[in-house]
Amino acid sequence: MELKLIIGAALALTLGGCVSSSKALRNTNGDLITCKASGYGWLGAPVALINQSDCLRKYREQGYYALDEDPNLPKVAASALKYQTGVKLTLPAGWVVQPLTAAQVSSGFKIYGVNQTLDASVMLSTVKKSAISDFDSYARSRQKAAQSVGTENTVTELELNEVGGYTHASYGASLTLANIRYRYAYKVIKGASEIVIITVWSTAGNFDAIKPELDNLVNSVEGV
Repeated sequence: MELKLIIGAALALTLGGCVSSSKALRNTNGDLITCKASGYGWLGAPVALINQSDCLRKYREQGYYALDEDPNLPKVAASALKYQTGVKLTLPAGWVVQPLTAAQVSSGFKIYGVNQTLDASVMLSTVKKSAISDFDSYARSRQKAAQSVGTENTVTELELNEVGGYTHASYGASLTLANIRYRYAYKVIKGASEIVIITVWSTAGNFDAIKPELDNLVNSVEGV
């Protein structure tokens, strides 16, 4: 299950082309190690993230922990985590926030979370509304980009709706990556000052069963 989530995350993160990630860990003796991921394209990026995950798992099993973690303190419940930069998303219990690189943050990524029980992931990013001259064209360009990822790729038609005074563009995708079939649901929201892009995904056979929970997650975005 973890491998599937990693590959799916790599796909979402690499629609733009590449991934670069670095995570430092330490143990109670003060020893430091760094697990890195660097790769390009639909194949190189997933492989890099899988290798990084293997590195993190190996050292966590040896008692290492992230630099921003205190091994003597209890973990913060996922339900208490909020990320706010004008737009915010509160992750329900069961969802765990994953680290973003500085490059991803500077590109507009706000949050990436996974739920191992549901075998699902969510990603939220934003772009300044002032930087986009035509919302419809922007949404369609993202839809088109999704058509070029993976194999046996099918992307649904773009649906435009007005919800609460804001324009919502929605579409979905089904594709195969590393012999695993995925389904994605995308929503692009034209907010007051930012355009919000939220993506949820899971393995194809699991997607319909958890779709109501994913819809609730998407609809919980605030501050649009």
